[in-house]
Amino acid sequence: MPLASPASSVPEKSSRDIQSASPIALLRFVANLSQTALADRCGVSRDTISRLERGERPRLDTARALAHALGVDVATLFPENEERPAGSPDALQMPAGQGRHASG
Repeated sequence: MPLASPASSVPEKSSRDIQSASPIALLRFVANLSQTALADRCGVSRDTISRLERGERPRLDTARALAHALGVDVATLFPENEERPAGSPDALQMPAGQGRHASG
């Protein structure tokens, strides 16, 4: 009896779904990962992955973990931030206490 392929745990996507998907969702789909599997690799919840795929901005440490888990640069995951330097506090949410402080 043949074993089920890993792809059987990832739902089929139509071309319309793929065209409107976020870069995170596309890369997750190509990597044949469920939201739960990606969340486990990143050390976050499945709900976090879901929110990020719907456009919520991650903390910088989460963005780095996602990029590492998917084998891409952070800029690949968030192309709208290309004009900003990598790790810019304006580009992604900084963890508490790591952002720029107002001077003066």
